[in-house]
Amino acid sequence: MFEILTIFLVYLFSLNIAAFFGVALLTIFFQMKKRSQGMQREKWTKYFEKIGPKGLLIRLYISYMLALSLLAAINYVSFFNHSLPYTLTLLIAGFFHLTYKYQLNKDHLKHTFH
Repeated sequence: MFEILTIFLVYLFSLNIAAFFGVALLTIFFQMKKRSQGMQREKWTKYFEKIGPKGLLIRLYISYMLALSLLAAINYVSFFNHSLPYTLTLLIAGFFHLTYKYQLNKDHLKHTFH
């Protein structure tokens, strides 16, 4: 029983902390882009117009999944006792968590971006 509760808490913590780390990864990506390409206000405007709201969301989702993958690898070693099914389940749960959150907030996102 204790093991099930521990795994459940690790899943909850990982899914939520991955959102924080995902935003941090996206911020690092934008900082690297700024430094490497010398992005100024006009270039950023063109860039965001080019990728559009969907492009920004895709980048955010990719950064979330990268962060969750890193956490899953850490959990694989530390909490899951090298159990691949627990690790894959965490990644699948993260994907469904993103899908659920998107469906829940789809109208709000459309209103925010337009």
